[in-house]
Order: sequence, then structure tokens, then C-alpha cells
Amino acid sequence: MTRFLFGFLIFVFFALANTASARDFAIEKAWYEDTSGTQTWEQVRQQPFHAYRGILNKGVSRSAFWIRLKVDSRGYVPVFSKIHDDRQLIVRITPGYLDEIRLFDPQEKTALTRVTGMLYGASHDEYQSINFNFVIPRTDNIRYVWLRIKTATPTMADIKVLSVADTISLDKIQQNLVAINLFIIFFAIALTIYAWIINKDKLILLFTIRQIGTFLFMFFITGYARPLLDGVLPPVSLNKILDGTIVTFIAFAFIFEGYFFRRYAYSHWIMKASAWLAVFPPIALALVILDQSYLAYQISGYTLITDSVLSLACILIIYVKHRDKISDDFVVPKKYILLVYGSIYLGFFATSLSIMGLIKLNQVRDSLVPMGGIIYFINSLLIMSFYFNHIRKKQLLLQQQNLVQVMLAEQSAIQEKNYRLEQENLFSMLAHELKTPLAILNMRIGKLPASDSTVDSMKRAIRDMNGVIERCIDASKVLDKKLTPIIRASNLHEELLRQQQLSRDPHNIAIKCPDPLIVNTDPQILAIVLNNLIDNACKYSPTNSTVNVEVMANHDGEAMTNVQIVISNYPGLAGWPDPEKLFTKFYRSQNAYHQVGSGLGLFIVQQLVYLLGGSITYMPSRTHVRFEVCLPA
Repeated sequence: MTRFLFGFLIFVFFALANTASARDFAIEKAWYEDTSGTQTWEQVRQQPFHAYRGILNKGVSRSAFWIRLKVDSRGYVPVFSKIHDDRQLIVRITPGYLDEIRLFDPQEKTALTRVTGMLYGASHDEYQSINFNFVIPRTDNIRYVWLRIKTATPTMADIKVLSVADTISLDKIQQNLVAINLFIIFFAIALTIYAWIINKDKLILLFTIRQIGTFLFMFFITGYARPLLDGVLPPVSLNKILDGTIVTFIAFAFIFEGYFFRRYAYSHWIMKASAWLAVFPPIALALVILDQSYLAYQISGYTLITDSVLSLACILIIYVKHRDKISDDFVVPKKYILLVYGSIYLGFFATSLSIMGLIKLNQVRDSLVPMGGIIYFINSLLIMSFYFNHIRKKQLLLQQQNLVQVMLAEQSAIQEKNYRLEQENLFSMLAHELKTPLAILNMRIGKLPASDSTVDSMKRAIRDMNGVIERCIDASKVLDKKLTPIIRASNLHEELLRQQQLSRDPHNIAIKCPDPLIVNTDPQILAIVLNNLIDNACKYSPTNSTVNVEVMANHDGEAMTNVQIVISNYPGLAGWPDPEKLFTKFYRSQNAYHQVGSGLGLFIVQQLVYLLGGSITYMPSRTHVRFEVCLPA
């Protein structure tokens, strides 16, 4: 891409050299400023004119400017062909954005007004091209013709009197240059849109928007829009769109350059000034809509001058701030920004002053003005190529980091799996090695000559130890996701009665449940859930207090949708549980350690309820610890 752009630059320089070789029959050019804009040709002819060379540049002005051309075509050998007639000459005026140009030729025999410009349709031009042209006869004598230019845009005009053959040749070169330039911009827009879709980067998006503005700006300012849209839009509307495009393009440049420089040289006063400058392009656009294009160009011109100064200040800050080191975000080489961007903005600053008529550029500088836009555009592409390379490097680094994270995650998963396997083996060993002796102890207790209370306490201790072991085994199954629900019809009322009989205090449990109440669930998992909740309520409630179990069936019409199980008890010595921690593994209240427990019960219950497609919520009242379980019917 870079080689292509440099090849295009070489082509442009050769084209400009070919342009310079065309013979200009206007051997003397002079101008006169009509500040009132009302003087006639007869009045102007008597006024003193000022000679000039190269490009006439008078900036933004309300005046009408008269140009007197001294035409000498003596000694020219005309070339006759079927394509063109070299007995005529072409008065060629560029650029193609001036509002109104009138021709006054003393040898014109008719009284018709000869006029061209953006305010007039291209189909009425005497010679069709993307420039403004008049056809005058070639004579063997020196003679004068006059032009009157009145425009709200900056009055900058390159006027030549050429042969038809040279005009055709130059027009072809010019049209090819503009077409290639527009194609490159369009191609860059397509690339940046693709890059933005992939990266979603704000700077790329701003660059894309600015390039779209650049395409429209070049399309109008080079004169392509006038012949292509002739007949589609009225000339007045087309001229207003041109003015709006020019003043809006400045806003696109502000936004992109401001965001770009802010990455490297943040300065509070520069950012604040840039924010204030961003207000003026919308004001200029509003003035264009209100037919105040002169004021719009005045505001845009001075805004552009100020922006050039701020950009130069940013470049100096970059050079000073990053003199010793370049940060990781510095994606464009420091010397490149200093030399290339510095030169471009110095050129912009000088050109802006010239366009506003504040200074006069000599002929050499004026001839380089058309190249400024091309150089700036190519520089923008190079800047974005630096940025794309930076993004690519960051993506590669991110991919490497992600790969490392994936490898670490896989290693962690293997370690976790091994840990789970060891934990499962440990629980299996505990279940085998501990439950068998506990069963023997339980049988022997019945043969001991002990009081009923002593035997009951010993059996309770053995049951608690069995409960801890069972919960550890259940927790292992839950964590390893080895439980698969087997749904079938189950009588919830019968299961509650069974759990009541298995509990430590059956006489303290009050059950309120319809009989029968058939639900579709996994009875084994349901039993574990109810056992844990009822056992917890009995264990952590005051002695001889009532544990309430209430079941309600919810219906949609005649069909039962779900059942709600509410288990509540008074808080005992352990107090109120922490709502944020009670469903976590191994959580136990500080006052609960006088009771045997694993801290896994509610964790297991929550996971199993989720496995059944239900939910569990801790909903305490003013007096009771309450758990609400909702299960699908």
C-alpha cells in the first residue's frame, strides 16, 4: 500500500510538470477590487489594475474582483483535427468551487451575458469540464479580456488562457488525478470500516468518519459534483451543499486530530481550547443554511488557523514530554510526528493565513497548495498504518496472554479434578471406616445398663456423627455433579411424615400439608432436602420449641403449578444466621459451635433445590427463622 501511494505521488509530480509545460497565452494578469460589488465593466476599465503572477488569492471577501487578461496568441501554429478546433482559445479557471464568474470580451458581438460558476448549471458551459471555462476566438493581435469573480468562498483562482488541445490534455490529467484520489479515499474508507468492524476502536471509527468527510469534500471542491449532479439538484442547492461540506469537513478534522493527539500530549488548556473550537463548525453550518456563507467561511477560516496553532503546540508538547522515553501507547514514531506533522501543520497555518487574505504566498508556494491535500491524506493513511500495526501487536500479545490463561485454567482444572478425586476417596474411606464402628456402637448401647437419658444422648451423638459423614458425601456428589434427578410421582405428605419420624425431636414438629399431595420430583433428592432443613431447624431452635412445616399448593386454573414449603423455627443459642453467608460452604454461626455440624447442610440444600428446578429463599420474620422452598409440581 505504501509503495502504491509513493508511486501515485510520483505520477502527480509528473502530471504537474506536464501542466507547467502548457503555454499560457495570458502574458499579463492584473486585478482590481470592487468593494461595493456594483461597478460596471465600463467603470472598471478606467480604474488602475494591479499586476500579479501565479494564483490570485484574496481570501474571504464581500468584494467583487476584476481580472484583466492580456492575451497574445501571435506565433502560435494552430492544430486542426476532427476532435478540436485550435482557432479558439479556452479561458480556464480553477478551482471549481467559485460562485459566479462573468466574462467581458470587447470583441464579443452579441450583448448576451457570459457567465459560469457554482450558481449556474454545468450544461450551459461553453466548454464542458470539471473547471470553469469560456471560449474566446484566437486572433493575431494582442487584446484584453476581463473576468469578474464574486464568491462567498475564498477568492483563490488560477486563470490561464490555453489552446483547445492543451486544455483537453490538461483536463484528462486533472480528471484522472482526481478520480484516482477519490478512489484511494473510497478504498481507504472500505478498509477502515472493515478494521472498525473487527476491532471496534474509537480512533478507527473517527478516522472512517473523517475519510467519508474527505471524500465528500474532494468530490465537491474538485468540481466533480457540478457536472455529475447537474439536472439532479438545482445549482443553488448544490452550491449550498458545497459550502456546508467545506465548513463541516473542518469539524471532522478537529474531532479526529484532537482525539489522536490527546493520546500523546494531554494538556488541559489545549483540550479546553479544542473543546471551544468544536463549537464553531456547527455555527458555520447553521450560517450556511441561513444563506450567510460569507460569515460561515470567515468563522471556519479563523477556526482553522487556531486549530493549526493548537496542533503545532501539541506536537511541541509531544517532543518535550517524550524526549527521554516513549510510552507503550506511543504508536507513531516521535520523529515522524515532529518532522512530518510539524511540516504539514506549518503548511496548513501558512495556507490558512493566505486563504483568509492575511498574508501573500509566492508563486512557488501557491503551486504546492493543491499537493497539500494529497500529502495530508497519504500522511493520514501512514498514521493509521502505524496504528493498525500497534493494534495487531496488542492483539497478538492478548492472544498469547489468553493462551497462557487457558493453559493455566486447564492445569487448574486438572488439579481441581485430582483434588476432587482425592476428596471423594477420603469421604468414601471415612464412610466405610467410621460408619461401621458407629453402627456397632449403636447396637452395643442398647445392651448397656444405662438410664434412658444417657442412652438417648449417646444415640444422638452417633446420629450427629452419621449426619456429618452423610453431608460430606452429599457435598462431594453435588460438587462433582454426579446427581441426576429421576423424576416420578411422589407423595409429599408421606415424605414429610417419614422425615418427622426420623428427626431428633418428632414430637416438636408441626406439619400442615394437604393429604395426599402428589408432586413430580426426585424422591431421593427431596428427602435429602427435607432432612437437612428439618434437622437444622430442630438443632438450632430452643429446647422443646415447635418447628413448623407448612406446605401450600399453587394452581393456575385447575392445574397445580408448584408447591411452596415453609420451614420456620424460633432462633436458639446460635442466634440469627448471616443472610449473605448461610448458603456458602462450611458457614457456621459463631454461636453454633456448641452443636455438631459440618457447615454444608444449607449449601447442599440450595444446590439440590436448583437441581430440581426450584428455588430456596431465606425469609426471616420478626420472631422466626424461615426458609421458603418452591418446587415445580
